[in-house]
Amino acid sequence: MRPECERLEAGDSKEAASDSPVCLLANYGRGERVLYFHGHYDVVPAQSIEQFQPFRKDHFMFGRGSCDMKGGIVAMLYAILALKASGAERDGGIA
Repeated sequence: MRPECERLEAGDSKEAASDSPVCLLANYGRGERVLYFHGHYDVVPAQSIEQFQPFRKDHFMFGRGSCDMKGGIVAMLYAILALKASGAERDGGIA
């Protein structure tokens, strides 16, 4: 089963349409109950483009926001992969 992804755009924006906030909601599995992982991926304006060039050294990720939420997003994705790989019975979905 492949995850489904839904794009949710924020309501009225005072900025250009291309600058309006967007949320992505990915779902895996089905059921009445849902385990939600939630995080943000927003950043403040960059001083230079190099700030957004993440790199990995051994088992560590370096780059702007890597200790803020980028690392958290990666942890959520690995948790979902671990649940799937373990064959754990789920009574619901993951989002």
